[in-house]
Amino acid sequence: MLKAANTRSVSIRFIDITAENRYPNVTTIFTPRQFAKLCTVLDFACPGASKLLGDVSRHRYMNSTISWLLLSRNTTRELATLLQRTLWNVSGIQMNSDLITAVETAEQEVFNVFDIYSKGRHLCKDIYQTLLGKWSNESGIRLTSNDSTYQIRRNFNFLQLRGVTVIDRENVTSDQVDRLLSEPGLTKGIVAFVKYHYALLVVLRDFHNFTIKYRPTRGWAGRLRSGYRLGLLGVVQRHETDVAATGIIMRLSRQPELDSIHYSWAFETGFIYKITPDIGSKSEGNGFVAPFSPSVWVTFLLSLALSVVVLKYLAKLSERSPFQHSERTRATMAYVLDVMSCVAQQGVPNVSRLVPARVAVMVLLVANLVLYNYYTSTVVSGLLSSKMIGPESIPQVIDSPLKLSLTDTGYHRILLREQTLPYSTRMHDRKALPPRSPDDLPLFTDVEHAVPYLRRGGHVLHCELTEVYPTIANQFTANEICELRTVEGLYKYDIRVMAFVLPKHSMYSELFKITLMRAQETGIVKRIYRIHKIAKPICQGSATVYSVELTEDFSEAHFDGFRTWILLANEFTLQDLSLQKKAALCLRLDSDVLWVQQGTNDSLYHLIDLYAIQNKHCETFRTAHLGHWRRGSGLHIIDGFSKVKLRSNFHRIVLRGLRLVRRFIFRLTPELNGATQEFTYFSPFTKTTWYSAAAIFVLVLVVLQCLTIFHKELSACAANHYLIDLIGLIAQQGTTQRSTTISLRIVLFAVLVMNFLLYNYYTASIVGELLSSSNQGPMTLDQLANAPLTIVFNNDSYNRALTKLNTTTIMDGASYADFPTAVRLLKQGGFAFHCEMTEAFREIGDQFDAKEICELRTMEGLYSELRLMSFVLPKKSMYTEQFKLTLMRAKEVGIVRRLLAKYSNDIPTCQGGAL
Repeated sequence: MLKAANTRSVSIRFIDITAENRYPNVTTIFTPRQFAKLCTVLDFACPGASKLLGDVSRHRYMNSTISWLLLSRNTTRELATLLQRTLWNVSGIQMNSDLITAVETAEQEVFNVFDIYSKGRHLCKDIYQTLLGKWSNESGIRLTSNDSTYQIRRNFNFLQLRGVTVIDRENVTSDQVDRLLSEPGLTKGIVAFVKYHYALLVVLRDFHNFTIKYRPTRGWAGRLRSGYRLGLLGVVQRHETDVAATGIIMRLSRQPELDSIHYSWAFETGFIYKITPDIGSKSEGNGFVAPFSPSVWVTFLLSLALSVVVLKYLAKLSERSPFQHSERTRATMAYVLDVMSCVAQQGVPNVSRLVPARVAVMVLLVANLVLYNYYTSTVVSGLLSSKMIGPESIPQVIDSPLKLSLTDTGYHRILLREQTLPYSTRMHDRKALPPRSPDDLPLFTDVEHAVPYLRRGGHVLHCELTEVYPTIANQFTANEICELRTVEGLYKYDIRVMAFVLPKHSMYSELFKITLMRAQETGIVKRIYRIHKIAKPICQGSATVYSVELTEDFSEAHFDGFRTWILLANEFTLQDLSLQKKAALCLRLDSDVLWVQQGTNDSLYHLIDLYAIQNKHCETFRTAHLGHWRRGSGLHIIDGFSKVKLRSNFHRIVLRGLRLVRRFIFRLTPELNGATQEFTYFSPFTKTTWYSAAAIFVLVLVVLQCLTIFHKELSACAANHYLIDLIGLIAQQGTTQRSTTISLRIVLFAVLVMNFLLYNYYTASIVGELLSSSNQGPMTLDQLANAPLTIVFNNDSYNRALTKLNTTTIMDGASYADFPTAVRLLKQGGFAFHCEMTEAFREIGDQFDAKEICELRTMEGLYSELRLMSFVLPKKSMYTEQFKLTLMRAKEVGIVRRLLAKYSNDIPTCQGGAL
């Protein structure tokens, strides 16, 4: 039979083990590197079979790398029991051994097939055999059960395994480990990720039904001069333990010594401190000249110089004109003094009798007054909109006046002792060596002692951030939380995701991997992670929370998969709620919402499961009756009800990762006009307002001229005298009128007050505009269609199909271009490009400068209903589960994230300042 199996894809090799002079060497038969799956069939009728099996066990070849089939025939009575005696004495049989025995029955050429394994020969445990089925040449193999090897071997039957963990405390016994690691919150000498991996180990312990006797160590690693390994890594390397209840930094040098079975805990250390005025600043750089760009300052200086020239040459022209009063030309510095007086809003020391010169001075006063208001408004808006900026990098933290402390853990003490990480030496010399007073926070401290000092200010703590967040949330106020700042820690150069490890070539590796994989798929790992990985408290210092009635705003609630909702209904039904509110609940496919509806009497309640296929517009949802609850009999669930099966038609997806984002992208330019909110020097007032103000000024001038008809003493004034008075009133410089006429004085005061209010409104409008959100441009397809933008589509099949499927006005005269051409058009302005964003961002980052990137705007595209792209297979494909497991493992080790970072590009960051 084996000779017949020798094909092009299967290679068969027969080895004679009966000759004593040519006894085979197992190390030459089973080479360390195998290029194919290796299966060995050993016939126990051969005299040397027992000796060969002993050599195989001694060299540890009975693991998952080689499959074994031991064939036992009933040729003699002694041979029938030889196999059992030999296996009992073999110490190399493990939990992951792929060992099958075929024992011939009383019926000729019919064999019973057994699965052979041991739960731990190193723990002096027995060898177990499980009947898989029967095999014969005529009928082949017939399995008695459909249980997999994983299902057969998963129950350890209260086997006691050896465990090791890290607890940096004295006099901790193995009996105290479970109590210390299961305590909620922080425990002295135990870091957060140790408790997290202990929680994962508890999942394995409860599922596989084993117990653990722990061996606590004070540290993770160490080495004597003799080379003896210390700490947890030394115990694991010497195979003195079966499991490790902690995470390990899986460096390349440790891979030959350890087996990793799970990656999930992100080890995130950082500096955390409270911002105070002595370490924070409101702005960066030279804030005194920041409101105006250099070109504006240059234009302002040139305008002042031009004003000096205009005033001087107006005096010279008056000397040559026979129709005006001549004025003696003064020195140039006198005109410079006049201009500087106008800039200072102090008027001019020598008032010219020439009307053009007086008008020029008044115009200069008005222009500088408006410039002052614009400058002040810009400074105020900048101070109000920007946050206080403290140290944002490790060198800035080291150079700041903050007093540094570290959590009292082993890795922090090793950090300052060995000083191998970047900036560790500098931090040790600047922050750790200087002496401290007894009242100061010590260099090594615990979180509970450090948080009051952080709240006081002037201190910075380097720790694993998730450890300090719960205490901060309990002790800090809402405003103080908003003043917290974090900086990446020293371990950012070294550590990524921590590994859950076992000894190298552990017999439990494959079994524990599968269990943790299933725990991750069912959400158990995610729940444990959220319990131990506490996020930073949200800044809510400027927010106000209002309570609302459930019956008023219930339709606006969003039910995601992170919370479980139980909705009680006593007075109205679910259908009445949808009809009355005219809006359905905003549900999702993963929503965990239970509607409890009162029945015909008070003792009966119906249980209804609510979910939705999609929740883009929150328009529809589905219901499923899952049971009822009676006051007398209790809870009753419909037989066979399963939420996963109920929604299984929408779960045949292998992986979701890449988000398809097809949107319009354009550059914001002043030419957009009506489609954008253009903010300029004149934007606080509309054209109607400017025209109204001009009409009022003209009306006031007419009224002043009409007053000369009723008051004879005013008729002697020049015809343009009131024009100069009006300009002076606009410039808030008063007038030269000394009239005792009440009506004239009322008009003049009214103009002064009106202009004062107008200036204040102008200032407030600029401040409000600058503090509001930046200009976004067109936000809808209708606005885009009316905007002066030329629509360009990416030249691919998706966009070309739109011309046939979409009938909007945007598609009229559609043009197509590739990415380099379209990005060049975007840089010119006046174009909107419809494409997949991640492909355009790469080209934009290469061609646009910092200021142009800040002018980019995006809006929803024509594929707005698409979300995450799915990696799919045919329905009920035979490869679905296998591919799911492979992609899940690739996601755990970071391969999927790396591919996403490679192919999915974000929009370039605006670093040129807001528009």
